[in-house]
Amino acid sequence: MLTSGSSKFSAAMVGYTVYVPGAGASGGVLQTTVAGYSDANHLTLTASASTATTAQTVSFLFMR
Repeated sequence: MLTSGSSKFSAAMVGYTVYVPGAGASGGVLQTTVAGYSDANHLTLTASASTATTAQTVSFLFMR
């Protein structure tokens, strides 16, 4: 689950690639895909984080 306090997520983000710094193996960048939309603050990802992180700036690739 990817959580944000900014209420900027939308259902249109399903299928986008997302990069989460620090959440990958050995604290690297997790590259995964948005699998589902829960609400404006929560997205489900196809891969789980290897490392729990907080207060990260994530990047989305808006091309499918």
